[in-house]
This record gives sequence, structure tokens and C-alpha cells, in this order.
Amino acid sequence: MTQFSPSAGEPSARAAPAGLRAIVAPAALGAVLWFLAVLFIRDVGPLGAFRGGWRLVTYAAIWPATWPCVFLACRLADAPRTQALAVVSVASATALFLDGVALAW
Repeated sequence: MTQFSPSAGEPSARAAPAGLRAIVAPAALGAVLWFLAVLFIRDVGPLGAFRGGWRLVTYAAIWPATWPCVFLACRLADAPRTQALAVVSVASATALFLDGVALAW
């Protein structure tokens, strides 16, 4: 039986699944976080969390809650932290797309 041995210019056998995982995992996380944000806005909005000075408090409280999601996205995508911008961009693009769909609906 002949084993495939990639040359220096060809991607390894692990590169293809990791590449797909690097897109699918952050996209799924972006969709889940978008849905959780929708639920948060639906439940907290009527309480006045986005009016007056409470808007600043709400956004300041959201930031520390979302920062660990950057590391979670990198871990799910099996990407190093140096690729965090690319991973978070995929998650953000997914959430942006879902926002567009929800607004057009």
C-alpha cells in the first residue's frame, strides 16, 4: 500500500479539516452569540437598559462578558491566538449577516 506524503508546497492531510473547522466553528459560535444577544435585548430592553445613562452601564457590562468569547472562538477553531482577528472576523460576519436577515424579515 502506498502512503501519501505531501511535498513542501502541498497542504498536509490535517490542513483541510482544520481549514473547514476554522470557518464552521467561529460561524456557529457567531450565530449562537447573536441569538443570545437577541434574547438579551428582548428581555433587558423593556427594562430601560438602553435609555439614558443606563446605556453606558449596559455596554460596559457587556464587554467583559464577550471578551472570553474571543478565546473560546480560537479554541473551537483550533487556531492560535495570533489568528484571533481572523477567527473573530468570521464570527462577526456571521452575526452581521444574521442581523441583516432579521432586519429584512
